[in-house]
Amino acid sequence: MRAAPSVVIALAAVSLLLVPACRRRDARSAANEMARLQSPDPDDREDAADDLRDGNGPPAAAVPYLIAAAQREPEPKALRSELLTLGASGAPEARPVIEPFLRHPDEDVRKAAMKALEKWQGRAAYMAGRYRVGYAPPPAAAVSAPVAAPAAGPASDGCDELAQICGKDPFDVGRCHRDLGSLAQPQRQAWADCINALSTEACQKANDKCLAKVKAAR
Repeated sequence: MRAAPSVVIALAAVSLLLVPACRRRDARSAANEMARLQSPDPDDREDAADDLRDGNGPPAAAVPYLIAAAQREPEPKALRSELLTLGASGAPEARPVIEPFLRHPDEDVRKAAMKALEKWQGRAAYMAGRYRVGYAPPPAAAVSAPVAAPAAGPASDGCDELAQICGKDPFDVGRCHRDLGSLAQPQRQAWADCINALSTEACQKANDKCLAKVKAAR
């Protein structure tokens, strides 16, 4: 597979953006922090954003929750933490959320937004040239919280994103959809993690190898 060129794709194209090392975070801990982002206590929301930012930044599944939290956040202190963590994600969909806060009436929020944008630019540049395929975040029922989880857009299984990155490299996207359609979300996530680690494999070969690996592990 050709290493992808310096690609920064819009939200409609791709949503998983962290390298495999960043996904070693304990899944249960990350789910707890995503739940805390929806807490009625602003201190909880601030702490959750800070905890998700630890290490190499938030897991990809947390990005929709961080976006929803930032867009509805009334407390400047919590908002600053949410913006910084969004910046640390490097996710393409994070940038258009961060940028409007550069004009926020609170000076400290504006400064945080500027720092978040700088973090975002550095993280996105680091990730450029790697495979980044998307998968839907866990269903809301998997994250207990006092407030409903943010509504998600149409679920992506990652096949279309991979096809866009592959370009002219042969890849049967229809078969990919059919194959992943039989898998549960954790298996689709494992497939995406595997794909992201194979940035030099041919597209179809990487897909077939990762699919076989996921199915063998079931």
